[in-house]
Amino acid sequence: MNESESKSQPFRTTLATIAELDFSELSSLEPETSIDVQLETRSALESPIDFPPLNAALIPGDVIAIALDANVPSLASVLEAVCEFFHTSEAGEIHIIVSGEINPLVLSQLQEQLPIKATLTVHQTLRRESFRYLGPDAEGEAVYLNRWLVDADLVLPVVTSRPVNEHQTGDLTGIYPAFADSTARHRHYQRSKQTSHSSHSTDDAELTTGSDPIAGTPEEPAWLLGVQLALCVTPNQSGEAAEIICGTIDALKKRKHPLLLGRNVDSPPTQPPRTTSTSDLVVVSLDGGQSQQSWINVARAAEAGTNHTTLGGTIVVWSSLQEPSHPTQAINIGASDTEQSEPEEKPSDIKEDEDFLAWDESIMALERLEKVSEDYQIILHSKLPADQLEAVGLGCIESVEELKRLAMAFPTRAILRAAQYCVPSE
Repeated sequence: MNESESKSQPFRTTLATIAELDFSELSSLEPETSIDVQLETRSALESPIDFPPLNAALIPGDVIAIALDANVPSLASVLEAVCEFFHTSEAGEIHIIVSGEINPLVLSQLQEQLPIKATLTVHQTLRRESFRYLGPDAEGEAVYLNRWLVDADLVLPVVTSRPVNEHQTGDLTGIYPAFADSTARHRHYQRSKQTSHSSHSTDDAELTTGSDPIAGTPEEPAWLLGVQLALCVTPNQSGEAAEIICGTIDALKKRKHPLLLGRNVDSPPTQPPRTTSTSDLVVVSLDGGQSQQSWINVARAAEAGTNHTTLGGTIVVWSSLQEPSHPTQAINIGASDTEQSEPEEKPSDIKEDEDFLAWDESIMALERLEKVSEDYQIILHSKLPADQLEAVGLGCIESVEELKRLAMAFPTRAILRAAQYCVPSE
C-alpha cells in the first residue's frame, strides 16, 4: 500500500511567505519529526501496554474488525501495518470499518491499496441492516452499533490521540458515537450541547451512574462490546504520526495528556487552561493531507482557535477543503433566526429508516461554526469558490498575499498548526 497522505506542503509555503510578520506559534503538538510509521505500528501491536502480546490473544481464523478513525495521522501507512500484522498472525477475515468522516478521494485510494484478505466499508448511520442491537444507554435508550463490530471475534479501534479534560471526556476507543446509529448520534450531540462545561466544546460531560465507573460514560458501549485495547496515533504539528502506542483503555488514559502536552508520563493529567494571552488574529491550519480536509475538521479547528483569540477577533481557517457544504443545509452562519432559509427537500438517494433520524455531518459542522461565529469572525481558505462560502456566511481568503495584507491590520497575530487535533473529538 502506498502512502496516501501527502504532507501539507502548501501551508509550509505559507509559513515561509509570512515569516517576516510577527506570528506567535501556539501548537502544543510535537514538532515535525519523522518516524517509521509501519515499524512503530507493528511494534505497538506486538507489545501493548498492560496487555499480553496481541498474537497471544488471537486464535487462527478469528474474525477481526478494525474500527478506523478517518482522521488518524499517516492513515494509509498505519492501516497497511495493521492489516499485515493480522495477516501474519493467521487471523481470519479482516473487516475495516471507517468512520463516516472519510474523505471520498482518500477512501478510493485505500480501497485500491487494500490487501486481498481485507474488506473496507464506510459506516452508515441510517441503514437498519448495518446494525446490531447492543443494549440500552444510561437513559434507557436503545444503542445500535455497526454489525461488523458486534459480530467480530476481536475489535481493534485505531484512533487519533486528542486532548481531553477533567470535566469532559469522550470515548477514547472512538467507538461511540462514531459507529452508532444516527438517532444515538443525535442524542449524543444534543446532550453534549446541554451538558458542556465550555461554550466552545461539544463533547459529552462525564456521567457516572451509581458505583459502576463505566455505566453512563461514553466508554460504556465499547465496554459492552468487549473492546480491551486500542491503537492510538498521536499527531505532530504537520499532521503526521509522531507516536504510536497500543494498550488497554486505562493505559491510554494515563498516557494521553503527557503524549500531547510533553509532560512526564507519571505526572497527573490536568486540562491545559485557556491561555491568558490571546491574539487579535489567529490562523489555524488543517495539516496532515487530504484526509483532514473536511467540514467537521474546519469546525474543530475554529473551535481550537477560540482558546487563543481575543473575543471579537478573527480566526482564519487555512485548509484545502474542496467538499461543498451539503446542498440541503439551511444554515447561514452569522444570520439571525429570521434570516435562515427553509430547508430544501432531501435528495432521493438518502433513505431514512422509520426508527432512525437523518444525520448529516456537514450540517453539524456548520452548526458548530455558527456557534463560534457568535463571538469571532471566521474566514476560510479552501479550494471552494467564494460564493459557496459566502452563501453559508463565511468569509473567504484566496491567497497568501491576501493573508499577509489581512495580518498587517492586526496588532497581535498567532498560528496554530494541525488545529483539528487540538480539541477533543466528539
